[in-house]
Amino acid sequence: MALRFDEVVDAIVVGAGPAGAVTAALMARRGLDVALVDKARFPRDKVCGDFIGPHAVRELEELGLGAALEPGNRVGSGIVFIEGERVLENPLPSGDELPPYGYVIPRQEFDERLFRAACAAGAIPLQGHTFVGYRNEGGSVAVTVRGESGERTIRGRVLVGADGSASLIALQMRGRPQPKADRLIALRAYYDGVEMASDAVDLHFHARTFPGYFWIFPMGGARANVGIGMVQQTVPPPRIHLRDMMHDLIAHDPVARARLSGANVATKVAGWPLSTYNGRLPLAAERVVLVGDAAGFINPLNGEGIQYAIASGRWAAEAIADSFDRERDVTRSALAGYMRRVAHEIGFDLAINRFVVAVAGNRALNPAWIALLRAWCERAARDPEYLRIAAGVVAGLVPSHRLFDPATRRVSFSETFNTLRRARASDVARTLGATLATGFREPLATLRWFASLSEAGVQVARRGLMPASPA
Repeated sequence: MALRFDEVVDAIVVGAGPAGAVTAALMARRGLDVALVDKARFPRDKVCGDFIGPHAVRELEELGLGAALEPGNRVGSGIVFIEGERVLENPLPSGDELPPYGYVIPRQEFDERLFRAACAAGAIPLQGHTFVGYRNEGGSVAVTVRGESGERTIRGRVLVGADGSASLIALQMRGRPQPKADRLIALRAYYDGVEMASDAVDLHFHARTFPGYFWIFPMGGARANVGIGMVQQTVPPPRIHLRDMMHDLIAHDPVARARLSGANVATKVAGWPLSTYNGRLPLAAERVVLVGDAAGFINPLNGEGIQYAIASGRWAAEAIADSFDRERDVTRSALAGYMRRVAHEIGFDLAINRFVVAVAGNRALNPAWIALLRAWCERAARDPEYLRIAAGVVAGLVPSHRLFDPATRRVSFSETFNTLRRARASDVARTLGATLATGFREPLATLRWFASLSEAGVQVARRGLMPASPA
């Protein structure tokens, strides 16, 4: 079916990645006329780690979209390395009836499958058209797009912004860009001939890459997604470019070198920015709502966004379709209900993660963080329940507020205390000295760090006081 520009459709979804495709598919299933717009033509690549975790797997299967997962490389365990040393290997933490596995699938394939599923559900595709801007026109929203034949206008009752971390819809709606303190930056390349098992992912932590990590995700057939991610604004900033840091790790980390020494780079190294969740920023306005990466639904701890893209697409689609069932239009209360649901489902946990990453943003503390991470991993290796919660939080499989459960908190504090007690006085003095020296060398950056830390802490406190009900 072709889109008719002289009609007003029920919904316009800009961005046909996982968030947009799921939103469009579910609204179309409910009988809404949906235009699905994307600047690219499918299949198209999307720079990403390509890991689709258990939450996303369960969500897709429950939505009847599980076919998008096959074919794909199924992985059931993870291996954690710290400074080149294996410290933890275990099956993916499962709970809440999650499947004990995830998938590694190139986004070029995964996104196209979801896009085709949305079209099969009844969404009307408009590929090769770039979003230019929108304006409200009383009972509708007019969206200007630019294609090969120039600019055209589509009109709908509601606009769903699913146009990624660099969302132009979010920029226009909010009137300002996402703060730099909320951004991650990541690089990725594909390698062929990788020497590793196909059912386990590698996570590598080093003091020089913290806060962030290096990964090797097997894709099957001896191919792997190899990449590195890090917070964009740190104090002090890294001394070398992230690309050089990645190449240095591949050359000198003993595990990475063993995995990749006989491998060939199949693609160039490509980078992409990620904007993480900030509870102070609005998610909706008059007839406009944001989902997925455009809303900042990225877990700051691990850069994971697909599970939140799919979940937020479902929440938005349900809110909009329910509103049409009642009013034959989308109401302010429907979009406000979507925002309350986001706050209830993931707001507190993502605020906690944001605070943790804000603390780690002072890289002078990296030696202490690495020592603590090692201690926590060693405890997790001998304590199955602690492993399930702590590793699950890092992997995004367990809500972060579970870290405050009495038993988990007691173990974490105990291991932290023991680590500090065992630390040599010279190491403690060196870390404190480096922290103070950083403050003197870069006073403005340090003040920004304190400000972001304080603001993130306030958000945690506010979210923790919110009602337990989404209503």
